[in-house]
Amino acid sequence: MPNLKRTLFLPARLMLLFVLVVFWLDTGRAAELLEIPKNETSLVSPEILKAKTDEIAKSSTLDEATKTELRELYRRIQVNLTSAASSDVLAKKFAQYIETGPGDIRKIREKMAKPLSQDQPTDATDDDFERVSLKDIEQQLLKAKANYAALETDLLSMTRQLNVQKDRPVLAGHRLAEIIASEKKLLDVIKEPVSGSPLVMEARGWMQQTQLQALHSEAGMLNQELVSMPVLVELANVQREAAAGRMEAARIQVQGLEAKVNRKRQAEAARSVGQAEEAMRQVADSPAVLQQAAALNASLGDDLQGVINALDRIVSEKESLERELKKLEESSKNAKQKIELAGLSQALGLLMYEQRRNLPDARLLKKKIAQNGAAIAETGLLQVQSAEERKRLDDVEGYIAELTVGSSPDEVKALAPELRKLLIDRRDILDKIIASSQTYLGVLSEIEVFSLQLLKTVISFDSFLAERLLWMRSVPLMGLKDLQSLAPETGVFFASGPWITTAKALAGQADSRSYLLLAGIITAGLIGFRGRIITRLETAVRQAANPATYRFTVPLQAFGLTLLLALSWSLLPMTLSWQISSLPETTDFSKGVAVALSNFSYRLFILRVLYSLLRPKGLVADFFHWSRTTINLLRRESGLFTVTFLPVLFFTQLAFQISFHVGGSHILGRLILVVTLAIFTVFFYRIFHPRTGVWQRFVEGHSNPLIARLYPLIFTVIMLIPLGMVVLVFTGYIFAVGALLRCLISSLWLAFGLVVCHQLIQRWLIQSSRRLSLEKALLLSAQAKVEEGQVVGNKEAISPTVMPEEDLAELSTESRKLLDTLVTMSAFIGLWLVWADVLPALRILHEFTLWKYTSVVNGQPTPVPVTLADAGLTVFIGIITLAATRHFPSLLKIILLQHLGMNAGSRYTVTTVSGYLIGGIGMMTIANILGFSWSQIQWLVAALGVGIGFGLQEIVANFISGLIILFERPIRVGDVVTIGTTDGVVTRIRIRATTIRDFDRKELLVPNKEFIAGRLLNWSLSDKVIRILVPVGIAYGSDVDAAMTLMEEAAEKNARVLGDPKPVVTFDSFGDNALLLTLRCFIGSVDERVAVRSDLHKVIDQKFREAAISMAFPQRDVHLDTNTPLDIRIVPEKEAVPDTTAPVG
Repeated sequence: MPNLKRTLFLPARLMLLFVLVVFWLDTGRAAELLEIPKNETSLVSPEILKAKTDEIAKSSTLDEATKTELRELYRRIQVNLTSAASSDVLAKKFAQYIETGPGDIRKIREKMAKPLSQDQPTDATDDDFERVSLKDIEQQLLKAKANYAALETDLLSMTRQLNVQKDRPVLAGHRLAEIIASEKKLLDVIKEPVSGSPLVMEARGWMQQTQLQALHSEAGMLNQELVSMPVLVELANVQREAAAGRMEAARIQVQGLEAKVNRKRQAEAARSVGQAEEAMRQVADSPAVLQQAAALNASLGDDLQGVINALDRIVSEKESLERELKKLEESSKNAKQKIELAGLSQALGLLMYEQRRNLPDARLLKKKIAQNGAAIAETGLLQVQSAEERKRLDDVEGYIAELTVGSSPDEVKALAPELRKLLIDRRDILDKIIASSQTYLGVLSEIEVFSLQLLKTVISFDSFLAERLLWMRSVPLMGLKDLQSLAPETGVFFASGPWITTAKALAGQADSRSYLLLAGIITAGLIGFRGRIITRLETAVRQAANPATYRFTVPLQAFGLTLLLALSWSLLPMTLSWQISSLPETTDFSKGVAVALSNFSYRLFILRVLYSLLRPKGLVADFFHWSRTTINLLRRESGLFTVTFLPVLFFTQLAFQISFHVGGSHILGRLILVVTLAIFTVFFYRIFHPRTGVWQRFVEGHSNPLIARLYPLIFTVIMLIPLGMVVLVFTGYIFAVGALLRCLISSLWLAFGLVVCHQLIQRWLIQSSRRLSLEKALLLSAQAKVEEGQVVGNKEAISPTVMPEEDLAELSTESRKLLDTLVTMSAFIGLWLVWADVLPALRILHEFTLWKYTSVVNGQPTPVPVTLADAGLTVFIGIITLAATRHFPSLLKIILLQHLGMNAGSRYTVTTVSGYLIGGIGMMTIANILGFSWSQIQWLVAALGVGIGFGLQEIVANFISGLIILFERPIRVGDVVTIGTTDGVVTRIRIRATTIRDFDRKELLVPNKEFIAGRLLNWSLSDKVIRILVPVGIAYGSDVDAAMTLMEEAAEKNARVLGDPKPVVTFDSFGDNALLLTLRCFIGSVDERVAVRSDLHKVIDQKFREAAISMAFPQRDVHLDTNTPLDIRIVPEKEAVPDTTAPVG
């Protein structure tokens, strides 16, 4: 070890010698320029300064300003002299280290070479162990722990000091450069001419001289430090090793004392338990009070034994946990140092991967922490109960009196001695329980601290590795020469030895044989009953598709049967994987087989579930009602994908497991991985192809044309993903490809699960709506048949066996939006969880700075970089903001409807404003990340102000008017309004315009400004009740009173005419052709205006007919003037005058 350290320090010594020579020459040259000999004593001393200070204090010829200046100069001279003296002392100390350091190092090494037994006390004999009390041993243990803690603190201090010393050469070199620059600058100042009084000029010269002397002394001290640095570093290393040895000896001493304490506790606990059991035997025939007291003592003895055993167990667990924590912290520190030195090199790729794979499981650590917390709570409760019982035993006589209440004095006198002995023994047991519980709680607390530190270290180290592993090349670039390793790796892969060894180990386990036999029997049963399962599945699907027989559990039952069909394929490999991983003696090969087989089995299960869902008369065909073309395509491609992709993926994982552990070139695994990605590419091509793929049906039926236009680009990106991973395989980024492929496959499973859940909920909503409609129709049909005297059958007989397919529009708007929102939120959360292992790698994008902006941090302007990661984050926030503005208002609308009972207009206002707020917060967040402040964008605001003033004022006016409409609410969604010549219902209020749909279902876009600046008639602003007028004209001579009564009766009998205010009929005027009557009545909504007027017209017409009241109509009397004869002629057709107004031809 000493030779190794000397070898390691040799380059450092050479470098320090070079730095020393350079800076010594520079320092010497500065001294020559000063013409001050290096060993010459300064011309001024503290005694001279003191005399000068007293002289100017007594002087009466100097003014006060000069005295103040001189005092300040003398003070600075004194500081320079003190600094120079301190540097000289340190320089001598460093020089002394060079002379005495090697001897000190040799003495420390000789002392370290002595056996530890010479410095450690010998173990006590068994007789000494029996004589020493538990309390004394615990006191020794506390002192040993305190000594260990002090030694640990000293070791940490030495470690920090050693790290500081390792950085000193660089810092000293920088300081020497600063000293040389300061000396040169001071020389230039000295050469400048000065003026002033002689005393001031003298003091300034002394100050400059002492300042140069201080710099010169500091330079000498630093040079001496650089010369002695190798010795200092080696001495610090040796001292640290000695401290580590002392700490290890102290640790061994603590462990020995802890073992003694545990042995002593076990012995005393066994003694107490034995005494309690003996007491129970002695009082077997005694009164019940003695038996109960002895039984309680025995129970407390068992509790004491349990605490002692648990304490003995967790002490070793604490030591193991402490060792694991130190080992992990050291590994983390070394890994970070290696990456800092070597960067993201290929050499560290495999090492970092193995370290991450061997990290403790964070989930198990959290589980252990939770269990530890439960143990602390349980022990604390036992301690509290024991303390309460112990407090009662402070008064033994009173306790005896309490236990013997109801007994005669003679019985009490006879029981008291034995009962007193039992209670004293109980008090002794309780004291031991309380003391042991206190110790147990202390160890549990230490374990909790270590566990939390270990968990924090694991999470931090895992995050550090995850951030870098994807960017580290794990294997070299693939070339033609690598094909030479294909044959050896293939031979290792297909060698029969590891396979036979694993099979024999599995066959040698009786439990494994039993489990495999059970899995085989279940698989055979599932295959044998496959026909019955399919029949039951088809029956369940038919029942689910029929609203008359639909229940929510029926499709779930069908889905469960689908899972059973898929389980018959994957149960056996799943059990085989479990049993291989559970073997008592596992090899790297068997571990690789278990992992690959586990992944194969669960992926096979998912693909078989998909294949079974797509079977004819299955859930997708007859319940989800997907198109036959889509079903056939997906079923065919999923079957091909299962038989090609999964076996190749299994061999890929296994090949890499073997290559990693035998040190191969990974050529076999890389080639199989390329085949895997090729299969994946073909699958993507067939599924997502723009013309023949299944997603083309979705694009064609989608209402958004943007998706149809962008689909070729989306398809290109999808195809480039596996092709890009092929390139990464050839370039050596195996870990990155593996992580991306796992996340990509998991994303497909997530999409599959979300589609199934979405379809199940959607069909549940549709079938529920159909069922309500069917029950209403059946009720009306039953009532009609009852009236006709017919017998009503069951609703299965009435309902059709196959209901017509309904569109999704059958769902309510709120339910559909809620479903879409929940699916979107689930997709975001699921994708975040799936890609959680890859996302930390994106932190490396923080190293690529795009631009910088200035921000005030702690009152200081600080440049803040905007990195590529920030740009990606803004894109992600933009997507989240867009999704939130589209889906969150819909969810909020449903919540307001269900829980607050708001009307449609209020809900629309809240949801619209919430959308604006979400968008605004998203934009502000993006601007803050990118560093845009008001000072940077004020020119843009000014330009917008000019643009608003000239060309955008109408748009801004409409936007502001829209906000006024939303908050002031002169109109609301659902209101019936009249603006200009248009009557209609308000359907949407947007940023620029409001949409009004008239009663012909034509939509009119009205700028928001017209609602604020113009005249608006809102029929339902504050009250939806409106008045309608029904004018009627009756013939002259009709009974007016009877007509008015009939009109009033017609209004009163109409259910939609309000009784308050009451309908009123008035006789308005004598018309030209009729007596004009008018019915005035009120209805609850403007939507009923046309229907009510029509009903009233029909009823009034019928009543007038029955009462023989004639409706007047316009009449004209034609009078012929007979004073002169009429000129009547008969003209032949040929002589008829042609009609000049008729069209020609």
